Amino acid sequence: MREYAARSGMIVIAVDYSLSPQSRFPRALNETTAVVRWLREKGTSYGVDPDRIAVGGDSAGAAMTISSCIMLRDAGEQDA
Repeated sequence: MREYAARSGMIVIAVDYSLSPQSRFPRALNETTAVVRWLREKGTSYGVDPDRIAVGGDSAGAAMTISSCIMLRDAGEQDA
């Protein structure tokens, strides 16, 4: 993530979501989605433009990304 930030000049934020099997579904998804919502609401105080947030990941992080985007879409928040 440091490399992404250094090469792109973007702010990169990692979500330290709960892992299974210690935590059960949908806890990690709810945590990930909550971070996106928080960034939209409070991110400006950290230099984050709430209109220019991208979400990404690989492996389990990719599943969290897709699931969070679907969750936000279904809540009518995809363009918030």
